[in-house]
Amino acid sequence: RYTTAEAYGRSGELKEVGLAFVQPNAIELTNTLYQNQPNPFVEETVIRFYLANGGPAMLNLQDGLGRNLQVMQAMLPAGYHEYHVRARELGMTGVVTYTLQCSGDYISKQMIIIE
Repeated sequence: RYTTAEAYGRSGELKEVGLAFVQPNAIELTNTLYQNQPNPFVEETVIRFYLANGGPAMLNLQDGLGRNLQVMQAMLPAGYHEYHVRARELGMTGVVTYTLQCSGDYISKQMIIIE
C-alpha cells in the first residue's frame, strides 16, 4: 500500500509481480534437499530436507578431501526436517559438502563456512 510492487527484466522492462501460496505436500513428491540457510555462514546454519516416505535417513557432512565431519543417522517420518550445524563443531572454514541419503537417493549440496 505504501510502495508499488515492481520487478524489472535484464533490459529494464517492467514485469508483473505476483504472489501465490501452495501446499508443500502438493508439490513435494520426492526426497528433496534444500540449500542451507544462511549460506555462507559464520556460527550456525540450518539444513532443511523433505522425505517423501518415512524410514532410515543419513545426512553426511564432508570436507573438501572427503573426510566425514558430522554424520546424522535416524529413522524419520515423512515430511520436513531440519538439522542445525554449528561451525565450531566442524572445526574448519571453507567449503563443506552435505549429502542426504534415503530411500536409495543420494542428494548433495555445498555450503561455505567463513570466519
